[in-house]
Amino acid sequence: MIALRHSRDMVRNHYFAHRGSDGHSFLVDMTRVYRRGKRYRVDENLAWGEGYEASPRFIVSAWMQSPHHRRSILAAAFVRVGIGIAAGVPHDRGIPGATYTTGFGT
Repeated sequence: MIALRHSRDMVRNHYFAHRGSDGHSFLVDMTRVYRRGKRYRVDENLAWGEGYEASPRFIVSAWMQSPHHRRSILAAAFVRVGIGIAAGVPHDRGIPGATYTTGFGT
């Protein structure tokens, strides 16, 4: 739900960033799923695309070509993942597409 909420917020409020439209940190939201005092690690990937470039295949391919995004996806330490895909893009030009958020946690 955290990843989906973030993707929808980016589409609804026309921005693309790791912080929410109200300034909250997506990563802080993710850490709330862990108990106090427990060690954890979290990361996230964001993307958006229009037309064919909005397809999951295209987005994952783009992430895999980026060293940081690829590291997040392949990190063996991450055993939890949240995925949020919202219809629409983080601008208001009226072009159809999709906005993606993935959250990873140990």
